Amino acid sequence: MIARRYEMQQKINILAEKLKDYRADEILNPQAENIRRWLSQFSEQNQEVILDEMIYICKKLYFSEQRFNDFLKRLVEKYDINFWKDMSLLDIQKNGSSQKKMVEKLKELLSKQNIYISINDYSKVNYLYLDDFLYTGVKLKGDIEYLLDNIPDNSKIHVCYIGYFSFGEYIIEKNCKNGIAISIDGENKFENRKACKDVSDVLLPTDELYNLEQVRNFLTDDSKCIKRNSNKNTENYCYDSYYIFSSQKNRQILENEFTLAGLKIINSLTNKGSWKPLGFSSFDNLGFGAMVFNYRNCPNNAPLCLWWGDWDNNPVWYPLFQRTTYSN
Repeated sequence: MIARRYEMQQKINILAEKLKDYRADEILNPQAENIRRWLSQFSEQNQEVILDEMIYICKKLYFSEQRFNDFLKRLVEKYDINFWKDMSLLDIQKNGSSQKKMVEKLKELLSKQNIYISINDYSKVNYLYLDDFLYTGVKLKGDIEYLLDNIPDNSKIHVCYIGYFSFGEYIIEKNCKNGIAISIDGENKFENRKACKDVSDVLLPTDELYNLEQVRNFLTDDSKCIKRNSNKNTENYCYDSYYIFSSQKNRQILENEFTLAGLKIINSLTNKGSWKPLGFSSFDNLGFGAMVFNYRNCPNNAPLCLWWGDWDNNPVWYPLFQRTTYSN
């Protein structure tokens, strides 16, 4: 028992070290004690699996400030000076500050190369919309609709992300034509299209979970829900995106535990809106299920049990990440 507690503490320390720059300037990065308290809320028999899986996932999908900076450096090096001279950066997001911070960093990097780029210069025809991650595409769609009223008809919008989800890309390509050329690019593409559900990069529970009474009570109609096939062997399955879970067994434990924890949170709310156990989603399902995090914030598309609530007032749930929420 003592040896197991020691091993668990060592693993907790590993996760704390990985997350050490999460909102560090606000002293809100999860310390070992915060992680331990968050973990203690799950089924005791699954706590070590959850911890192991979070370490495994965060090693791949926690984007520290250094990873942001490296991405921006590669972006500067990717294009020649003429590309940047003909380009205007966009700083038009109505909610959040991720774009503003990234634009500031990129402008500073370009100035060190003696390249001085304009921001929101609508006399240009080439624009760079820069942000960290694309999830549902809702934010980008709204920003581009605003932009279309201000830029020339022959413009081209370059959209660049550190990472983006395939379904969000599909939504933008389907709805944002309007005579303006839009290209979406990113270093990390995550799969979450319906056609690829069995090899998706999000938490997507199987039929087994939908048979639970508390899940049936939450969903008015689960026939529309996308469910992963638990019988399909996808171990070591190779495809364009990379597999983010260590095993199918551990993935399913994470999906089950995070869904049940999310339902506990949801059931405490008087206005549920589009909140789902596995994260914000406008569809009739259990949530988006994103497992991608960065040093500035945890997305609301991630499972509620990761970020809902705060450390000082937690009668319902004690979160791993404290999140800045700009919209419910």
